[in-house]
Amino acid sequence: VCSVVDSAELCRNTHPDREFVKEANKASMRINEYLHYLNTNHTLYDAGRKAEQENHLLTEEAQRAAHYLRVDSERGGIHLSVDKFDRVNQLNIEISQLCREFNENIIIDPGSVDIFPSSRMPKSVHHLLKPIYRSTPGILRETVLPRDTMKEKGFRIKTDPQNLSSVELGADWVSSFMMAQP
Repeated sequence: VCSVVDSAELCRNTHPDREFVKEANKASMRINEYLHYLNTNHTLYDAGRKAEQENHLLTEEAQRAAHYLRVDSERGGIHLSVDKFDRVNQLNIEISQLCREFNENIIIDPGSVDIFPSSRMPKSVHHLLKPIYRSTPGILRETVLPRDTMKEKGFRIKTDPQNLSSVELGADWVSSFMMAQP
């Protein structure tokens, strides 16, 4: 199932023909709805949890699969009360729809995002970004009188998929590098 989702997502994000993208989008939504049904099915969850707890799974691969399916279901809130479970489902559906809409908008009409101050972006990705400046009122230290305007440096990030991916990878690399430091 995951390879079908991956194929539909690849087509949806890269195919030059809008008709293919539209159909891949429909397929991706149907498959994700089916996966959502599986992950929120109490009968499947209970059977998988029981098999995992009672060690009825013969292979290590089956044990890992059951574990990850249970964890995915619990991440979706299947173990919560009915009210909380319904709320989690509602939020997950909204998040999924907003993510899809965001990605479609980036593909259809890439724009840009301005980030201020520049220190919010890791230095390792500065070369990928366009520096920009905005005027900010300055204050003299000795008085409370406004001084000449100051220029604050920021970055403009084009929101096309390739650029966002590069910036995200650079930021992830810096983050993982910093976490590894003593």
